[in-house]
Amino acid sequence: MASEVEDLRRHIKKHLAKGYNIAEIKYALIEAGFSKEKIYKALEGTVKQKKKKPLGWFAPKPPAPPKIKKPVVKPEIKKKPSKGFFGWLKPSQKPKKPVVKPIKKPAKPKIKRQEIKKARHPIKLRNQVAVLLLILFFVAIGIVIWLFPATCATEACFIRHANNCDAATYRNKIEGTVMSYQTNDCFIIKTVEKMDPSEPPVIREQFEGKSMTCSYNKGDFDPLYVNTISAHLNTCEGELREEIIAVVV
Repeated sequence: MASEVEDLRRHIKKHLAKGYNIAEIKYALIEAGFSKEKIYKALEGTVKQKKKKPLGWFAPKPPAPPKIKKPVVKPEIKKKPSKGFFGWLKPSQKPKKPVVKPIKKPAKPKIKRQEIKKARHPIKLRNQVAVLLLILFFVAIGIVIWLFPATCATEACFIRHANNCDAATYRNKIEGTVMSYQTNDCFIIKTVEKMDPSEPPVIREQFEGKSMTCSYNKGDFDPLYVNTISAHLNTCEGELREEIIAVVV
């Protein structure tokens, strides 16, 4: 029995590498006649959870301040007064002594404490109002992003928003079945809007309108979430997941 379980485990890993999901492989093995006990033992340790990638970034170092050269000020050269023939100054050219007036220090105005408090009160009030308006601005932006997610027309657009854990919506058709997707905060909600008309009425009543919520890591969104209906069921919860498992098992 151990060798048979090992063969099943190798078979499962081989088909997982080809792009098949666990539900499809499990359904094929049951159809081939293998018992559920052997299949569950073979599935143990086959699917591993991926480690969460570290978030954050290193801020670049600020550039060095530019060197500022001091301006060179040339001293002012005063012309010497010309002397007469005998070497002494003329009476009109004799330098006068500068008159230096004493500088009085301005007296400090006396301000009462009550006047200082009254002057500071409007400034504090303006600062508080500015902070409050800034907080309301960011809250409004967050509400707009949450209530109005991006509507993607292509799969690549939706995968890009999902990898960044941003809010987005997308619709596609898988083998005649119309699916709708909504992602936000690293969660994706998958809903079956309409089944293929060729499906039996019982199957259509069982799946139409059902949805499930699946979680993933930021930057590690798997396109199989939007390419297949039953991919990564081990990360999902909801009515749609229970109905898929009931049909597969």
